[in-house]
Amino acid sequence: MLVIDTPMDREEINKILDKHLSENEGYLQALDVARKNSSGKIWLIGSGVYKTLLNLLYEQNHFVKDWDFIAEKVFFPLELTDGWTAGKTKHGNPKLIKDDFVIDLVDLNNVHSIKERNLGPEIGHFLSGTPLTIQSVAFDIEEKVVLGEAGIGSILTKTVGVNNRMEYDYAVSIYGDKHSVSRYAEMFGFAALD
Repeated sequence: MLVIDTPMDREEINKILDKHLSENEGYLQALDVARKNSSGKIWLIGSGVYKTLLNLLYEQNHFVKDWDFIAEKVFFPLELTDGWTAGKTKHGNPKLIKDDFVIDLVDLNNVHSIKERNLGPEIGHFLSGTPLTIQSVAFDIEEKVVLGEAGIGSILTKTVGVNNRMEYDYAVSIYGDKHSVSRYAEMFGFAALD
């Protein structure tokens, strides 16, 4: 476990996340399912990135309960084997389930914040549209790099703030205080930036 007291460079962050993920059976299984059901570039997003980094950098112990991916194109019908079943998320993206294991597979053309802002399907537009700063991270699985200045900054400065006000208000309207800046800051022991 690596504990930091001083800022790390981006290359170090990329290496430690890639090393950990390459040894994580849950992630590898999720990635295999995501690859079978999509084409083009794939990025790991959400808690799989930020919770893993918090665990590695600060010796925290956050469980990653699901693996979220964005892909340039998701195939339909889905190819599911070995007991996987498919449902849908609130925004119509596949939610793949096997026992307690969950994978959200988001088509880059079907990201709520991108569609709401009438932007093109680009990972940078996803990153600028996440509700919270800490969520504004993605791991490019081919290039093996962490993307998202706001998210990386949030993790390294131990702060959580609003990244995109429109999406933040939307998320709070759906999930309530469960999705608030203060709840995330408290959960991670970070400072809340309102």
